[in-house]
This record gives sequence, C-alpha cells and structure tokens, in this order.
Amino acid sequence: MTRPVERTGTFQLAGEAKGQALVFSQPLSFWGGIDAETGHIIDHSHPGLGQNVAGKILVMPSGRGSSSSSSVLAEAIRRGTAPAGILLERPDPI
Repeated sequence: MTRPVERTGTFQLAGEAKGQALVFSQPLSFWGGIDAETGHIIDHSHPGLGQNVAGKILVMPSGRGSSSSSSVLAEAIRRGTAPAGILLERPDPI
C-alpha cells in the first residue's frame, strides 16, 4: 500500500523525478553500498540490503562516507541503474 507523503526542503539541483520512494532511517554510501552494474544495495550492514535503487527516489537522513561515491553514482547513471532522485535531510557535498 502506498500513501502520499509531503516533504519540504531546499533544492540543490533543479529537476523533476518520479518513482517509488525507498525510505531509509540510515544513510547509505554509494561507494561500497551500491552495485553500479545492477543498482542493488550491497552494503551488508544496511537495512536495505538486496533492494534495488534503479528508478527509485531515495529518501534518507544523509549520504555516508567517501567522496568516491560520486564516481559510483556517475557509473550507475551511465548504466541506467541510478536512483531517479535523492532526497536528504542534510545536504551531502557529492
């Protein structure tokens, strides 16, 4: 069952995205946390392990970890396995 949820915030990058939300209470790192080839969460310590982020809207408190996450995200975008959007409570520099 889905239910509408409204969030407010500041856009860091303008655009539009549609997709099912994946809501996590814990941050997720793209570096070591996402398989860019498949879009699956591979971080064994994350509660979303095994879920696929491709075409979804990630909603979480913040990003986590390495500045190398941007290279994993870029590769996922190139392969078509990236999330459609990312909503963070606290902005992340990547």
